[in-house]
Amino acid sequence: ARAQALAPDEASVLDTLATVLLRREKPAEALAAIGQARALAPDDWTLALTEARILMRAGRKDEARMALKAVKEHSGALPEHVRTELAHVAQEWQAKR
Repeated sequence: ARAQALAPDEASVLDTLATVLLRREKPAEALAAIGQARALAPDDWTLALTEARILMRAGRKDEARMALKAVKEHSGALPEHVRTELAHVAQEWQAKR
């Protein structure tokens, strides 16, 4: 929360906050934080993956599937670390189905 107060318009800070909130089993708050991050950096596919993961945990499977599909459509142009993260999120998706 302190980092967000110091850098409220920093997408990476909001992404980290969303991840922490998800780990604390607060998916609604995590979705709000990642939504703010996505608004600041709509073309950041790492944020899109975080959003998909949160949507899965929140039980919003259709939205999670759509978010994953959007990222997969751009997978050829994504950096290696994002493609690796995409593979992890896709595995989580398969396990939760």
